[in-house]
Formats: sequence, C-alpha cells, structure tokens
Amino acid sequence: MSATQSRQFYEYEDHKAEVRMKLFGYEEGNDTRQGPMKLSEASILANPAELRAIAKMLAEVAVEMEAEGFDHVHLSDRLPILGDGPDLIVAKVR
Repeated sequence: MSATQSRQFYEYEDHKAEVRMKLFGYEEGNDTRQGPMKLSEASILANPAELRAIAKMLAEVAVEMEAEGFDHVHLSDRLPILGDGPDLIVAKVR
C-alpha cells in the first residue's frame, strides 16, 4: 500500500476490521478472457424480492464462511430465483 493510500476500516456490531473485499467479474458475452477482471464498482439491478433473497443468502453464507474449510458459494446454486441470470459467487478472503 502506498503512502498516498489510506487504509479503510469498517465497523459492524462489535467488529472493526480492515476492508479487504474485492470485486471481480466477466464481461457478458466475452468468453475469451483467461480469468475475471478486477472491478472498481458493481451494480445490482434487481426487484425487491430478488434483493431480499440475495441479502438473506449473503447473511447465511457469512455464517458458513466462519467455518474452517469454506471456499466459495455460487448463489445461483442456492437461489432458484436467480435462474439463468448472472452468477454471483462469494469467496472467502484469504
């Protein structure tokens, strides 16, 4: 981290931690990339029911993530509401 970058922290309930979350993704229809590209921003275009289902699933995955051996989860595997839409994958930061 350079001297010009400041470390960012979040506080939630009784936790204070450095922000380490990163976003990665693929451009729709671009199958030629070797791996996902790093994103600086992502938008979720959803209806209220979809957003509530995603929020509930993210809370459940956060609990699972605390267990040893957790790697990643494809939310579309757990939420039929996402159907053939984009895949949202949650992985544990290492």
